Amino acid sequence: MNGKHGLKVDHHYIFGKMIELIKDTIQRYHNLFSTNPEYLVIAPGRVNLIGEHTDYNLGYVLPVAIDRNVIIAAGNRHDDMLNLHTVDLQASISTSLSNLTNDTAALWSNYPMGVAYILRKKGYRLHGANLCIRGNIPIGAGLSSSAALEVGSAIAFNNLNGLNLSLIDLIKISHEAETDFVGVHCGIMDQFIAIMGKHRHALLLDCQSLKYDYILCPTGVKLVVCDTGVRRELARSAYNKRQEECNEAVRQIAKEFRDISSLREVTSEQLETVKKKLSAIQYKRAKHVITENGRVLKGVDALRECNLPVFGSLMLESHLSLRDYYEVSCRELNVFVEVAMKSESVYGARMTGAGFGGSAICLVAEDAVDSLVDLLRSEYPKRAGRSLTMYLASTGDGAAIINPKVSLIPKIIAESS
Repeated sequence: MNGKHGLKVDHHYIFGKMIELIKDTIQRYHNLFSTNPEYLVIAPGRVNLIGEHTDYNLGYVLPVAIDRNVIIAAGNRHDDMLNLHTVDLQASISTSLSNLTNDTAALWSNYPMGVAYILRKKGYRLHGANLCIRGNIPIGAGLSSSAALEVGSAIAFNNLNGLNLSLIDLIKISHEAETDFVGVHCGIMDQFIAIMGKHRHALLLDCQSLKYDYILCPTGVKLVVCDTGVRRELARSAYNKRQEECNEAVRQIAKEFRDISSLREVTSEQLETVKKKLSAIQYKRAKHVITENGRVLKGVDALRECNLPVFGSLMLESHLSLRDYYEVSCRELNVFVEVAMKSESVYGARMTGAGFGGSAICLVAEDAVDSLVDLLRSEYPKRAGRSLTMYLASTGDGAAIINPKVSLIPKIIAESS
């Protein structure tokens, strides 16, 4: 069933998937703040099937929400203090809502603080709040734990303060928190899928118009996600640098084609026409974005036709373009793709997320998952010099909110009595 503003409140799904984490989060909130939370928000991570680094160029993306989530237990205060606690990092931050500043020593806190900052900047009045945060999305793995935390925080503040924001408002505010407060010049994809995700479906999003469509995922295949464990300290600055390079390419192309305002509007023919006027870097960045947009649309057609070999080949093309033209892959991600593609049962493989480390994915026949895992466990460490973490990703729904005092706490008490 649907809750306020369309957010899911499917208790049976939540109980089945995350009940132990939910119980523990509620208990920890009670231990910290000597009361029970007023709201519990669950927001998913995501895997982007294809369409990487196209969102901030106003192009097309095809992500899925996954069954890895951030949980936020939230309650109001009677002052203007924002108290944040992360269970997974065992850290706490307390700050006044009137003094929200980017914390370079506690990066995790910037996501909920950023949301509160943007809300106040837009003129919304907020009470102080207590948030207890935990989850099972690997941090820094390219599965968008940050957007899940932003979206979850936005939903919590919205309900605690009766702001009556729409789903699109929540998405845009969460995105602004990332770009304006955290300082990562990302597109809107991650926040969008965290709210609008749908079980068993990918989401085709036009990042220019924000029009979207749900694409049913084929049966008989599994999505294997592999976290390389590689974390790049310079990833944030390199990410922003890629956006600057794309913007400069647009400025140069617009000198020849005056109606161009983003790479999304540039055709391959136009790019080749102005190639000599671009630097080698500008050309490569534009080449990736333009061809990647085409791969997304071709990939959607392939999924609708259940043509997995074609979709898989597009995934591999995407990875090679990210490696060679956008230059955001790394040795470990490349090794994973090369090893995975040795299996005849793997349709396609590619890095996912911003790159410079993080995770890769592969689409594999359902009955061949075990043999793929054996192959990766055997070959990947030999070539990459390190192990990797693998798990099956199931598609999930977008963010959910419930009132635990009504729905969860009585049930938990009954179960424990």
